[in-house]
Amino acid sequence: MKGISYFWRMTNERTDVTVCISTVNGNLLHNQRLLMQVDALEAPVVVVNQVTEPSTASDTLKSRLAQDGVLFFEDRSLGLSRSRNLALSNVTTTWALLCDDDVWLNEPGCAEMTQLLAHNNDPGSGGVLVQLEKKNHALWRRYDVLPKEIRGTSVRAKLDIQKVNSMELVLHVKNLRKHGLTFRERWGLGTQPAPGGEEVLLMNDALERGLHFKRLPISVRIHPDESSGSSVNLTNAFVQGSTCALIFPAWLYMGLAFWLSFKHVVRGKASLRWGVTFVKGGRWAWQNRVR
Repeated sequence: MKGISYFWRMTNERTDVTVCISTVNGNLLHNQRLLMQVDALEAPVVVVNQVTEPSTASDTLKSRLAQDGVLFFEDRSLGLSRSRNLALSNVTTTWALLCDDDVWLNEPGCAEMTQLLAHNNDPGSGGVLVQLEKKNHALWRRYDVLPKEIRGTSVRAKLDIQKVNSMELVLHVKNLRKHGLTFRERWGLGTQPAPGGEEVLLMNDALERGLHFKRLPISVRIHPDESSGSSVNLTNAFVQGSTCALIFPAWLYMGLAFWLSFKHVVRGKASLRWGVTFVKGGRWAWQNRVR
């Protein structure tokens, strides 16, 4: 594709969305689809490359992205939440479209989303929830059965945010900033022992501050069919236990521990160790309530 991409050509006014891309050790170089889309964008882009080992890839990526409209940062640390917080702190638009380094953009969907967001001045918005596609363009999940809005601090709302992937989030940066909300850096890929759950905690923090999230029936990103958060394993048991412990009251947390363990065992997806690890995650979270 040459010239301005279809993604941004659809908007007549300046795009009020920044694309925030997180990568490690220059791995974004392996995603030529997204790099070509970045080349064609007429919109701000922030790329954070976390460098944890010597390599030529990081230098190559830095040179590759030396162009107008792209802010490139190197961070000598690890942790997806830290990367996203660094990117968000450098966003000057209203909205931020988060991208991992293995996704690419559904350009017609992004164009439609951008037009809708240009007229969204909701002072209570924490962000919008969009749809995620697989490589074959099948939807990531059954979006028609999900609520059209997540609002408030009810048990239902807190259960609903468990069904959101960070690649389905478009954040209202200005509203989050007003409330001092960021990703919790002890959670997320690249951290131990809880390499995930950061988007759930951010959304819960936003709900607690009175913000809400509306769904847009638009596919915006495309992701490979495998995901680090989609399988039932002990790592995800720990992550889920650690996030639920901070979101739900203790009595409900223990009920969830029993119910989820029972469900996974009956379906043959896990053993009772899953439930034990879930509770260990909760204990760790209670002991590490700092951000």
